[in-house]
Amino acid sequence: MDMVFVPIKPTEGSDRFLWLNIFVLSLIGVHILSTLLGTGRNYMMSWLGNKVIFDLRTSAYEYLQRLSLSFYDKKETGRLMSRVTYDTGNLQNFIVNGIQDFVMDILTLIGMCVILFITDWKLAMLTLIPLPILAFSSVIFGKKCTWFITKFGGEWQVFLLY
Repeated sequence: MDMVFVPIKPTEGSDRFLWLNIFVLSLIGVHILSTLLGTGRNYMMSWLGNKVIFDLRTSAYEYLQRLSLSFYDKKETGRLMSRVTYDTGNLQNFIVNGIQDFVMDILTLIGMCVILFITDWKLAMLTLIPLPILAFSSVIFGKKCTWFITKFGGEWQVFLLY
């Protein structure tokens, strides 16, 4: 690439344009390949999510059909069906989007850390200083969110169902 943009030795102009064309076509090829692989990955994850959710919903509805009538006297049928549909929809969203996003984010983070440590290990060590503070504050925030959802979750659930 350096011999295209900033040549080390003098070369002919047509040779530089040939390498520039190869470079541009390579970038276009990598973009097309990335798009095709991403489309394939999304299709496979959607297929997997649909299959898992179909099996899960089938099992849940079969279980609900085996319950006694006295159970349905105490519970609202519409609320049960809504809960099964809502929860399995969230699980499907996690399978289709959450898993791939999580893996991609972890791989990106690992790659950035490796590059940072290779480039300047002292700067990399300085970036690790706030990690204990972030971890501690994340735990505190998680506990507060859990308390809030436990205390007020039922009221919000009633609001969201209508």
